[in-house]
Amino acid sequence: MNNRILVDCFSWGRLLFIVRIIMVLGGGLTLGGCTIPEASQRVALVYGVADYPPLNDANPDDNDLSAPTNDAANMAALFTRQGYTVTQRTDSNVTKAAILSDIKNLQGFSGLVVLYFSGHGTATSEGKAAIVPYDALQVSGQSVTLQEQNLITAADLKAAFDGAGITHRVLILDSCYSGGFVDAGATTDGIPPVYGYLDDGTSRYGFFLGALGDAITAYVSYESSDSTVVLAAAGMGEYSWESETSGGSPTGVFTYYLLRGASYGDADGDSYLTTTELYAYTASRIAADWNAYYQSYPADSTQYADFHPHVSGNAREYLLFKKE
Repeated sequence: MNNRILVDCFSWGRLLFIVRIIMVLGGGLTLGGCTIPEASQRVALVYGVADYPPLNDANPDDNDLSAPTNDAANMAALFTRQGYTVTQRTDSNVTKAAILSDIKNLQGFSGLVVLYFSGHGTATSEGKAAIVPYDALQVSGQSVTLQEQNLITAADLKAAFDGAGITHRVLILDSCYSGGFVDAGATTDGIPPVYGYLDDGTSRYGFFLGALGDAITAYVSYESSDSTVVLAAAGMGEYSWESETSGGSPTGVFTYYLLRGASYGDADGDSYLTTTELYAYTASRIAADWNAYYQSYPADSTQYADFHPHVSGNAREYLLFKKE
């Protein structure tokens, strides 16, 4: 696994086989808006966990990832340049209590809140997607156990945001299985939970007309529907990958293209980046630059190393950035 692939001035370097198994609201307006709100009306909560609790001193990096702290720093810098009020936490400071407390501290905030997470993802014993804060892994003797009560699910985040009275929120998740945070039903994106040229993934819709009923439901329920938009790195059954830039800096593949999207993802030329534009750019670049090479590369016995981001949301989107 030492092949070097130079793609679009970006060297994937070695394909890190440490996948993220164990990932946020910016200047947002509904479809009727055309300008980004004042900076005071945009908050970003940015989290990255690379250094998880080790199994023992002899194996200090057993559960670690390479990219999340870099991802968090780069995303926090982008949000800061864009005028967001930013809270950033990394590694052992990223606990379930800290994340939920950060949301609670925004009680009554009426603007846009973006929550970004880079780190491990997993599924609960009930099959629900979850992100893995630092304290969700605990060393016990010669083993590391998953503390399920410290995982954070979509339901946990929804309850926290609802409890704080925060209406406008975007979740950006760079972790394995993060597509499970994308709502089912009228906001499903129709992409298989395991996507790939050789993977046997199945979609909710066998043909595009099959989505008509859900589309009508989404339209009719627009005003009363959940205003959360989720940008997820991978499907509910997929790994999310990390690699290296041409300069040797670790990066999440999804986050790398998300950051580039702030400069290159403006599809309609209006100098603003919406959640839809960022998703479309990121998904298209992953397909062209990553999946084209790794669609037949076995990640393990269950799937190949290609993957596809997911997006949720109903008849609304948010303006996140001004084009850089």
